[in-house]
Amino acid sequence: MEVRMNEAVDVYRELYYEGGVSSVYFWNLDDGFAGVVLLKKCKSPQNEFGQRSPLLTSCLQRSHQLARVKVRGTRYMSSKLSTGREQHTTNSRVRSYCI
Repeated sequence: MEVRMNEAVDVYRELYYEGGVSSVYFWNLDDGFAGVVLLKKCKSPQNEFGQRSPLLTSCLQRSHQLARVKVRGTRYMSSKLSTGREQHTTNSRVRSYCI
């Protein structure tokens, strides 16, 4: 299941984020399973010559956590989903002055 989900998220990442990296992980719980989908995309703006700036970088990170657990004493499953997003921009431009 993890391999197939990684393949599906890879297609989604390429279409929606146009690059970046993604990973999907699943693990067993006592009465079910849990998983996480991780996506990250960093980019630098291009100048008029098509060169990327090493001084300015913008990154977007997303995570989706899923837990599916059997409800005790029943035949039903309970699902929990949470999503996180982090976006940051780094400007590492260093200014020097001559006196």
